[in-house]
Amino acid sequence: MVVTMYGDFNTYLYQPSILLELSLILAIVCFIFKPQYLTALIACILLLRPNERFGCLLPYPKIVLSMLILILLTRCISLKSMLHNRDIKPLLAFISLIIAQSLLFHRYDLFNNVMFMSVGLSFYLAVILFMSDDKGIKLLGYVTVISFFLICLEPLYYHYTALPGSQLWNLFHHDERIQAWGMWANPNETAFIACVGAANLLSLTIRLRKSILYLVSAAALPFFMLVVFLTGSRAGLASLLLLFLPLIVLIKSKPVKLFIIVSIMGILAVSQLYTPQRKDKEASAEDRFDLRYMGRQLFLEHPLMGVGFQQAVEENRGQPLHNTYVQAFAETGALGGILLIMFIYRVGHRLYACLKLNMTNNSSQVANIAVSAGLYLSSVFYFYWGNQLLSIMFFLIMGQTYIITNVLSAENCNHGEVVNI
Repeated sequence: MVVTMYGDFNTYLYQPSILLELSLILAIVCFIFKPQYLTALIACILLLRPNERFGCLLPYPKIVLSMLILILLTRCISLKSMLHNRDIKPLLAFISLIIAQSLLFHRYDLFNNVMFMSVGLSFYLAVILFMSDDKGIKLLGYVTVISFFLICLEPLYYHYTALPGSQLWNLFHHDERIQAWGMWANPNETAFIACVGAANLLSLTIRLRKSILYLVSAAALPFFMLVVFLTGSRAGLASLLLLFLPLIVLIKSKPVKLFIIVSIMGILAVSQLYTPQRKDKEASAEDRFDLRYMGRQLFLEHPLMGVGFQQAVEENRGQPLHNTYVQAFAETGALGGILLIMFIYRVGHRLYACLKLNMTNNSSQVANIAVSAGLYLSSVFYFYWGNQLLSIMFFLIMGQTYIITNVLSAENCNHGEVVNI
């Protein structure tokens, strides 16, 4: 029987299993020669983070990094060509800057910083190299939806089954706002996960147009929306609505467009009656403004080199800045902040060019691009409120946005159309 600081594992919805671990190890070994499936499996491991939850036999983060490096080395020529891509260069320059700064001024954090960034960057490169086809997009979409459904299911389950104020209730709640486990133990992060899960489900449904997916979407989309509402996250709710904005713009029928807009406004109004009231210290806009103000002050005090990667929390008395962009400037200086914005801009520019091309040609894929645009807009907005600097979520979203433009550009080329992204 496994006992943790939170109590007996036998009381929890998800249980540790040696059989499951052995199956996972076997799957990793079997997929070594199938990079696409291995990348999808790694995505699942990185998102579910089993080592945070259970007393696992093996250190999966280190195994994942080793496997990523191994499969990337099998595509040395493609990898070398991709590293010279102008859309990726700002990211590589940003990471190189962080390593140089850590080496010069924060050597005690060098190993942890390199490990943290190596996992994310290797995963991002693997997604671009191995998932840039129709099969890869679908596979990564399925893995993301299932992983985020599992992450969101547990806090929602205990919201309705655990006794308020009990040990289980407190574990999966912040005040009365639901939150997931481990790294995702923050209502805002949980809301963002639900938004990305909804976007991936919507993308799969539009892309595949299968009856079973329509049924799944009819059940799962309200599930993800309910999770967002119960987190009480205003940024999460706004991000959820931004997911649908590009699709609404594309609707030609004015009555349908008006009906959807009115429905969304109605949802916003009604949701306030059921969304938990914020009681935490950071509930007010003023408190969030103070956190961002502290980040700006850190930047002004260290404009060239910043305070060091992942050091803003310590410099800000244990409080995260709740703004990915401010965090980049505060921790890596002016050059680092500019490089991060350049990278996000380049990914967005590819998506915009792809959307513009397909709209001009009246492509049947325009709705799918619109969903990707919704996910991108939603994420760029959320980064203003969250702490996603070089996180796995950051690389997952940027990677998914990148590969959809690759696939659609290739499809247009096959139809004899000129693509210039």
